[in-house]
Amino acid sequence: MQTLGAKEFKEIDCDTFYGEGMSNTGARCFVSVLKREEVVARLSAAVKPFVGSGAWVEDYGQYHRSFRLSAAPEYAFGFGVSRVAYSPDTFRAYPEIWGRYESNIVYSPIVREDR
Repeated sequence: MQTLGAKEFKEIDCDTFYGEGMSNTGARCFVSVLKREEVVARLSAAVKPFVGSGAWVEDYGQYHRSFRLSAAPEYAFGFGVSRVAYSPDTFRAYPEIWGRYESNIVYSPIVREDR
C-alpha cells in the first residue's frame, strides 16, 4: 500500500466507480498519472520480495494478477490495472479523473484461499 500512497496515485471510491458494495469486499481503488505498464512495474517491484513467481495477464485492456505470499501460500491478493480511457462510461462524467489520470487500479485484499 506504500506504493499506492505515492503522489502519482489517488485513491477513489470503489462503490462510485465499480458498483455499490465493492468497498465491502475490502477492495481499494486508485487512479494514477502513470501509464499501465509503469503501474504494473512499480507494483511488481513492491511485492516481489513477498510473493511467488508468476506473470501478469492482459485481457480486454486490463493487466491483472493474483499473488500468493511466499511465507504463507494459502494467502493471496491481487491487482487489476487498466487505462482510464478504456472506461469512458465509468469515468467520463468525472472531470477530476477523465483526462487527468492515465490508469485505474483495483486492489483485492489478502484473503485465505483453501486449495
